[in-house]
Amino acid sequence: MNDKETIKQSLEIITKDSIFSIKKIMCDEKGFGNIYIEISSEDKVEIHFTMDRGIFWCEIGKVNQLYFIEDVFCVLHIKFSNESVEFLDYIKQVLKALEHNMEKLLNAFQDSNIEDTKLKIKKISTERVRKMFDLA
Repeated sequence: MNDKETIKQSLEIITKDSIFSIKKIMCDEKGFGNIYIEISSEDKVEIHFTMDRGIFWCEIGKVNQLYFIEDVFCVLHIKFSNESVEFLDYIKQVLKALEHNMEKLLNAFQDSNIEDTKLKIKKISTERVRKMFDLA
């Protein structure tokens, strides 16, 4: 069961040093077990985890400009393989990768670097869509 306390424990990897703090945890046990988690750093880098009807993903970025974590990892040259079938394991894998690359992450989303980061992410996501629709 993914209760709030268990989720908070999973987030300790990145919240223990107070760089990031938990902003919101919403669990819908009545519906499909959907979960939404939002954590944020002091300089407004946000990480959102979502599980909707059993499908889960992570987005990261600045307010109202979030990007899929896989694209951000690609831009930052962070190796990440999502082999998790459980949401909490996925959270732990993502946060462990971020913990080991925190300086890269925060640097990429600094105001002085954000535009370059966004351009690189856009290039990666455009290339992925081209491959999906065999437009390469």
